[in-house]
Amino acid sequence: WAEEGNPMDSTTKRLTDFATELRFEDLPANAVRAAKARILSTLAVSLAAFDMEPVRIVKKLAQQVAAGPAASIFGSLSKTTPEMAAFVNSAMVRCLDMSDSYVMAAVSHPADAFPSVLAVAEAEKLTGRDLLLATAVIYEAQCRFVEVVPYNHRGWDQTPIVALGAALGCSRLLGLKREQIQHAISLAVVPNVALNQTRTGTLS
Repeated sequence: WAEEGNPMDSTTKRLTDFATELRFEDLPANAVRAAKARILSTLAVSLAAFDMEPVRIVKKLAQQVAAGPAASIFGSLSKTTPEMAAFVNSAMVRCLDMSDSYVMAAVSHPADAFPSVLAVAEAEKLTGRDLLLATAVIYEAQCRFVEVVPYNHRGWDQTPIVALGAALGCSRLLGLKREQIQHAISLAVVPNVALNQTRTGTLS
């Protein structure tokens, strides 16, 4: 299969099709309720970590912006660039290690990708429906992946799966074309492959 002359493997094609074709109207009512519940849970654990040392450290990297696309840091009125907002907010999501878990053939924490779609939705001034749809995309992609790929048992960490979810959700919010989504998937997954050894033993 090829899009504009560029080859795309079957897995990338399925992911791209999913991110492109899913509509808010396709989501059952219980899926929308579940997405809202996950968002509230994610915000709660993030705010609980607001004053923790790792979060204070990463906040120092987030410079305030006065013009251009901007997104908020959880629990403050500060606005920074979307990628820095996603970075700081993701640190809050993970710091207490109390974000949601999905344990099947492998383990994933799908909420880790939520700050990315929230930052893009805010920066692009999109709607709550857009955000809920992107949330559904990141959860479905990550959870389906760990249902079928036992990567933890083969020594790999979950980081590329979170990056994959973030890339798909943000691609949908930005209205990227199929070829662009293909590149976004590659740019997210390839540089973020990590060994499970990084989370063995004492963690922050």
